[in-house]
Amino acid sequence: MPDLFFPSETQDLTKFGMSEEVIPRADLMYLYGIMFYPRDDVARGKIEQAFVAGTVAGAISEAKGIFETVRVDADVALSLADAPKLHSELYGALEGAGFAGPVSGMILGWIVFRHERPNTRASASLRGAFRMVEKACIKGRIRGGTVDNLRRNVWPVFRPAAHLWAALQVWRDRGFSSDQLGTPQGMYLFLMMSEWFRLKGEACIPQRANAPILDANETWKVRAEISKEWATFNLQCGDLDAWDLGTRIQKRPR
Repeated sequence: MPDLFFPSETQDLTKFGMSEEVIPRADLMYLYGIMFYPRDDVARGKIEQAFVAGTVAGAISEAKGIFETVRVDADVALSLADAPKLHSELYGALEGAGFAGPVSGMILGWIVFRHERPNTRASASLRGAFRMVEKACIKGRIRGGTVDNLRRNVWPVFRPAAHLWAALQVWRDRGFSSDQLGTPQGMYLFLMMSEWFRLKGEACIPQRANAPILDANETWKVRAEISKEWATFNLQCGDLDAWDLGTRIQKRPR
């Protein structure tokens, strides 16, 4: 069961030149790495490495503006030279997860909220969610949305982080920004939402299915010693169309 261990919890980030304002963004970058690459430790490490390197490089640049000479340890200089560029790493991650990540969250929300209602519970299934996405992608001429691709390549890869993507959809629908997510208060609220989706998904067994839609052994989760201190939290969906890709495409500004 992969647990979330944020950089600010495991190391003193001020040693990397990070201020109190920057540290929450390091935690956010760690979270994005998990969302982009839920099963790829190496790719996630590159994103974290690039963020740290960018922060250190920025601190050195500021120091050069104050002092004539700035001496840098050889190991630090080597790591800065070898570290991948943050923007290129994030661009590559977005290219890969830009469709599959959000769709995985939509699939989860579509099933969970339908399963919550007695009158739509029978339709709450992975197959039904895949067909919903496929129909929308055919109409919107979006590649990658076939039932077969969703079943083989999208859902299995992003399932461990689908609850995080579902929470991100709610976050954006409520008008919150990425800057707000990169604050301690924003991260706290976001993780409460993602944990709600995770627990619902791990308990949701659709009709004619023999297992929950999320596997508790693989989902990224907040550690119990942390979440047990949280206030009671609940999400409700007043409009099931909010989790219908076709409807969202129709309502998208042109």
